[in-house]
Amino acid sequence: MAEKLIKGRILYGVIAVLVLALAFLIYSSYISAGQKAAKQEAAVEKVARIYELLTENTVEVLNVKEESGMYRVILATRDAAGSRQVQEVLVSSDGALFTDRAVNTQALLDRVTKEKAFAECLAEKQVLVFGQSSEVNTQTQLQVIGSFYRKVYVDCTGANLQVCQQVGITQVPTTVYNNTPYIGVQTLQLYEELTGCRMG
Repeated sequence: MAEKLIKGRILYGVIAVLVLALAFLIYSSYISAGQKAAKQEAAVEKVARIYELLTENTVEVLNVKEESGMYRVILATRDAAGSRQVQEVLVSSDGALFTDRAVNTQALLDRVTKEKAFAECLAEKQVLVFGQSSEVNTQTQLQVIGSFYRKVYVDCTGANLQVCQQVGITQVPTTVYNNTPYIGVQTLQLYEELTGCRMG
């Protein structure tokens, strides 16, 4: 009989410990969720306040969703003409950082890898692009070549101006390939056809 009583007390003790542990886990989860919600609210409020100051209008938070450790926040406000504008921003979980654009890292890595290979190929084929970086058409040409344009670009300003004149550059941008000048903004297709280099 005493043995049954001891076993019963041990069983009740184990059950009590399990109930207390479960209650503690539920309570901790509840507290953690409350803290998380408060952090999210503070982060979103900071961004909403920034947009209120920028637009000089009230901002409505339409949606907040956690993604990859950040909050994706959809805001609505009115512009100076009174039209409703919707803006999507990403906010760090602590509210310290935000951006209005997300970049797909794999897509960016793929693009940059292709642009680098393309520019290196153009350099191997001895393509040169002459221009002036402050000139709009030159900027357009450099965008066609991509992020690694410096591998083939000669800026015809300052010390390089005399070099460009000696080569016979009279207009910018000018692409030179096989001693043939191609004046004006050239397309990606032309570079690919002339050299066999491929962007994609």
